[in-house]
Amino acid sequence: MKKVIVTTCFLLLISITIFSQTFEKYYHTSLDDHSSDAIQLSNGNYVIVINRGDFFTQFGDFNLLIIDPEGNIADSIIYSGSENFNYYGLSQLHNYNDSIIAGFRVCADEQSNSFLNIIKFDMEFNVLLDTIVGYEIPELYLFYDLFTIDYKLIVTATETVTNEVFLYEYELDNNILNYHSIIDTGGLINQWPMIIADLPDKNAFHLYLFDVYKTIYEINKTDFSINTTFNYYPFNFQPRKAISSFNNSTYFVAGRESDLSNPDVRFIPSYFEISQNGNILNYQIYDLQNDTSSYFVSDCFVRTENRIYFALTYNYTSNPPFTIIPEQRWIWLMCLYPDGALDWQRFYKGEVNYMPYKLLPTNDGGLLIVSNKYDWNDPVPYQRDVHILKVDSTGWYQGLTTGLPEQTKENQILVYPNPASDYVHFAFGYYSNLQIAIYSSQGQQVFTGQFDKKATFDISLLPAGMYTYTINNDNGFFERGKIIKQ
Repeated sequence: MKKVIVTTCFLLLISITIFSQTFEKYYHTSLDDHSSDAIQLSNGNYVIVINRGDFFTQFGDFNLLIIDPEGNIADSIIYSGSENFNYYGLSQLHNYNDSIIAGFRVCADEQSNSFLNIIKFDMEFNVLLDTIVGYEIPELYLFYDLFTIDYKLIVTATETVTNEVFLYEYELDNNILNYHSIIDTGGLINQWPMIIADLPDKNAFHLYLFDVYKTIYEINKTDFSINTTFNYYPFNFQPRKAISSFNNSTYFVAGRESDLSNPDVRFIPSYFEISQNGNILNYQIYDLQNDTSSYFVSDCFVRTENRIYFALTYNYTSNPPFTIIPEQRWIWLMCLYPDGALDWQRFYKGEVNYMPYKLLPTNDGGLLIVSNKYDWNDPVPYQRDVHILKVDSTGWYQGLTTGLPEQTKENQILVYPNPASDYVHFAFGYYSNLQIAIYSSQGQQVFTGQFDKKATFDISLLPAGMYTYTINNDNGFFERGKIIKQ
């Protein structure tokens, strides 16, 4: 094992204007750089996990990038592993306590047996523990981890020969791995453990399977027996994240529906509130137009004291929705009231391919969004970079501009391309039934209409110049902006 402390910045880290605890940064090297987690320390600094290597083979090492609350680089630590194992990227970081950070990643030996690599760092990022734990089980699929309140790392797994479902329980205090067989499927396939919800008041977990029965197992924490089973719905819902709700008797489960009505499967973000007794109380679905998808990665569904936040990738037109696709994609951030109604939404970036992987509420009331950027125009061999965006409580950040005069930071409707020469598109996100009007610089109305989900205008015959648009609905929504016709 080796650790390298980077005292000079050997990478290209582009900083955009920093103001009032907001910033934007890119991590760019000649490798594939991929980030899937971030935490905030008690001193306000952020730790960003960046896995480095080749996306199509493995990530040989990872970088812990430390950024202060203003967005400045505080430190950068590169860490690699044993040459006897292949590593698949550090997937999670946990604030173990005020002095220790714990992380884990999956690795495999030369016989393709899968293991867990547990690593502990102190606050100066000295390595306190680096251990590989597990059993020689071929074709082991590790799915979802949960850091419980009693300092245990719980990881669901399936052994794909017999399809036995079990839990790894790693005690971070004592550095002990426990193995708990949960379900003997009898060799049945397509019974994959997806998420775990912690129920401390019941001394139990809820373990969700993605199977034909949509099964929830209530697992006793003491002896790991099955107390009872429940079911969730709909049939095409894939659970991806469980978080606490606004009361102690329920929790939220976010996931994505699959629209199977045509050969090009669409993914639709959704979530429900569910009681500890398995009763689904409130199902919310955030569907868009039927010719594109919005993709949800599990760590992009979070809750604060009085709001729920969803970060998604907008504009998937490929199936399956891999990130290495030369297609414009935006980061779509929704702020929801406790009942799931939309408070506000923002669209970010979109000049190339962006996909958010981590949404982190920050101690100043804002949000840190960690996404991966794929620019197919980049001449470097590996074209994936990491994009780090810190926004305030309204979704705004210093440097959020469109290049157009009089454009306000509160705009919630995506208008692209802008400037435009032939067609201009309006994407409403979760808004619908909007009235759009477009005016020339002389005040003449050139387009108007009522639209649902999206709108497209052919402006190819309009004279070049500046145009104004207004958007409104019967509920009082109003937005004004500018379009440049080239």
